[in-house]
Amino acid sequence: MKAVIYMNVLIADPDRDFLSSYKTLLELSENTVQTVFDGTQVMSRLAEEKFDAVILNENIPRIKCKDIVKSLNDDGIPVIVITQRKERFVTADDCIRLPFLPNELREKLDHVCKKRAVNEIG
Repeated sequence: MKAVIYMNVLIADPDRDFLSSYKTLLELSENTVQTVFDGTQVMSRLAEEKFDAVILNENIPRIKCKDIVKSLNDDGIPVIVITQRKERFVTADDCIRLPFLPNELREKLDHVCKKRAVNEIG
């Protein structure tokens, strides 16, 4: 039997339609999901609440994605970057390339959080 992991996730994407789709998808897996549209909102939410993971579009406005990822890494929060690039976003825990299938996002999120948990234990 597969272990189920429920997470509190923050998703940041400037495209409100994508953001709504991501939120619905992850809530169907019984995760708690909050959404924001720009980098300033990401940093504000992170100051207010603890998240198990952050999913971040690399084209997020107002604060550069790499700066947000660095802050998340410093705080030990797993981060997945949504990108159109072929190369990996170096400082992120993982990347997902557009376009992607819905299950890919859930699988990446599960993988990143399990990997982070193993690293914290070991």
